[in-house]
Amino acid sequence: MNLVSGKIFVGGLSQQVTSSVLMEYFLQFGIILDAVVMYDNVSGRSRGFGFVTFKDPKTVEIVQNITPHIILGKVVDCKRASPRNTNLMMKEYFEDIKEDENIQENYDKNVVSKGIKNISKIFVGGLPDLTLEEFKIYFQRFGNIKDAVLITDKNNGRPRGFGFVTFESVDAVNNVTKYYSSHYLKGKWVECKRALPRDGI
Repeated sequence: MNLVSGKIFVGGLSQQVTSSVLMEYFLQFGIILDAVVMYDNVSGRSRGFGFVTFKDPKTVEIVQNITPHIILGKVVDCKRASPRNTNLMMKEYFEDIKEDENIQENYDKNVVSKGIKNISKIFVGGLPDLTLEEFKIYFQRFGNIKDAVLITDKNNGRPRGFGFVTFESVDAVNNVTKYYSSHYLKGKWVECKRALPRDGI
């Protein structure tokens, strides 16, 4: 039973992630009994997901409370797994990936049509109560930050629930927006998208 409850599904892995790389990353959270990347039987290529089994089931909660997880520069998705829901989780995972891709594709079409694809600044909305340092710590894992600001009310100084982050590269922005539905700060989902001029989206 403990082996089941201590198992997580890890999706969104890059082709370069091997079972040993997977184990090396998750060892920081606790003792691992098994770590495996799933490969296609025909092509031999990684299927982009794998499983990690921890000795202590409580470790899964620690992993889930820390987001995002980035392995070899790519954000990965971690969920508790069990024999009964493993196949369902894989199905839901690939459906979520498709949904995120559709959201990003539609958004990028709008951005490209305005000729501003190279923007390295993002808008972050729906923020919980947090400090600027906490804000920066979350986003610096996607790339080097040039500037970050939390917008406050000019009259009373209270936070307005949104802010902006300017990265040194456009690649960092792409890393953030690619996982539109996966950004959580203090347990609250926040919306992240390219910051456009006032006449933008």
